[in-house]
Amino acid sequence: KSTTPPYTNLAQFPVGKTDNLTYNADLHNLDLYIPSHPAQGLDVVLYVHGGYFLYGDEEDDDAINTMARLNSDGYIAASMTYSLQPNPTDGFTQEWWINSVVEATNDLIDAIQYIKGLGATGIHIMGYSAGAVMVLMTALGNNHPFTSMLKQIPTDFILTRTSIGGSLTTPDGYSIVDYLDTNGPQLLLWNGTADTTVEQAGAIAIKQKYIDLGQSEKCRFYLLEGATHASILVDAYGGKTILDVWGSFVESLEFYDIEQQNGEIHSRTWRAEEGIKIA
Repeated sequence: KSTTPPYTNLAQFPVGKTDNLTYNADLHNLDLYIPSHPAQGLDVVLYVHGGYFLYGDEEDDDAINTMARLNSDGYIAASMTYSLQPNPTDGFTQEWWINSVVEATNDLIDAIQYIKGLGATGIHIMGYSAGAVMVLMTALGNNHPFTSMLKQIPTDFILTRTSIGGSLTTPDGYSIVDYLDTNGPQLLLWNGTADTTVEQAGAIAIKQKYIDLGQSEKCRFYLLEGATHASILVDAYGGKTILDVWGSFVESLEFYDIEQQNGEIHSRTWRAEEGIKIA
């Protein structure tokens, strides 16, 4: 049940966790976490949990740990619920996947709009597994097959997109990677070589598409040797986890923006962290 307080701006929320803010007409909720020492202005990081579109919630262990780390780094953070599906009686058909992904992605878009309405200056969206698929859906161009099914994406408000164990290819091989285009956004991909739930080929295909489009520098891809789908959020390689690398990813883009504002354009170069393989 929602306990949405009568707050209309991020500055009104108390330090710590505010539970169950209703963000859309379907009564889905998100939890908002305000850091005690905010250091990142009014930018918000929105985390989207995994669970095969069947289960999971905004307060699972991965979400709680992610919220704590982001708050410690000075970020306002949020974790959301979204539409989950019953187990399909006819199996995981292509139609089931499409309907599940579209419905959940529309919830993500609603959550982004809700946070924008609270006065946030921008949003970083980060998803794991099913949540990563939703994040990747917002990176597609305007001519994909589901354009008429998705709500309007506030593209200019989204600062970065991070996919952890995600893909744009279904388990039966249906891919929408080709609908990424030259306007594709800044993207961080984090996948494991031992992931048997979401195979690495899906993420490799996304990176290859960015290369084919001449946009390789906009897609930072980490392929972690030995990481499984279950371990990828906590595994450390060269002493660095996804949240360590995410922080450097965001900082590098902020530096680039500052240089642009000063009238100097520098190409982005991604530095490989020791112990992490980048494709």
